[in-house]
Amino acid sequence: MICIFRVYVVFLLVLFGCTSALAEAVYSLPDAELLSSEFTKRWGSGTLTSRTDTGDGVRFNLTMGNASDDGKIGIGDNYPVSSAAGLLWDDELHHFSSLAAYGSYQMVFRYDTGPANSELNLCLYMNTGLTGPSGYPSNDLTNNTYWQGAQGEAEYGWITIALGETVTVNLDFDNAWADGINDNQDPHTGGDLGWADQDWYTINMRDRHEISHLGFQVADFDHDALGSAVSLHVSGVPTPGAFVLLGFGGGIALLIRRRRKTRGKPVE
Repeated sequence: MICIFRVYVVFLLVLFGCTSALAEAVYSLPDAELLSSEFTKRWGSGTLTSRTDTGDGVRFNLTMGNASDDGKIGIGDNYPVSSAAGLLWDDELHHFSSLAAYGSYQMVFRYDTGPANSELNLCLYMNTGLTGPSGYPSNDLTNNTYWQGAQGEAEYGWITIALGETVTVNLDFDNAWADGINDNQDPHTGGDLGWADQDWYTINMRDRHEISHLGFQVADFDHDALGSAVSLHVSGVPTPGAFVLLGFGGGIALLIRRRRKTRGKPVE
């Protein structure tokens, strides 16, 4: 009995730790959003040819663009972001526009097909600050800020992926690369402070409530896949806390079952 009690105590400590970790939970785009017609090409010389639901993610079939912009293609969902993205409700804005419960935005990419020995470059991006009547201040284009990457990954937060490789790409809300932040007004990140564009900052809570655009970019900085057909498998990041709790809960159940089975055994 004492042993079981100790296990329960440990379980509660783990539960508390996982609950705390969820305060810095990871957001990933659901498959339904990746497949949505609103999640589509937004810029670049590249082409989104097609996409396929693989059951464990979505395969994006692309044709890389030309050298003028390193073959780039930006794929995302612009305002208003589709309900399929699962953004949270914001009581002040009266929109499903919030990622304030999360500490980062992450996706898993696998480079499935492309030219032999080629590499691609990836980054996640999002825009914050609503610019219409519900924005702060209302109807003001300076509210908009573009964010991408996570500091320490590579220049401007881009990740390199080789053919056949799988990588997790991160946009860290506590340390993201910003453009369009220089003219931000209060209460937005760096509001009225004139912070320099194209530098690394923490996204404040007001902006985490005002997500207006979400997506990812693909580029070819080495120019070894320009004009080529490529495919990327894209999926969300599993939640570690869920696996910890599931495994730990199963362990407790097994321990209790064993204790019950051995409790009535005679001493040999």
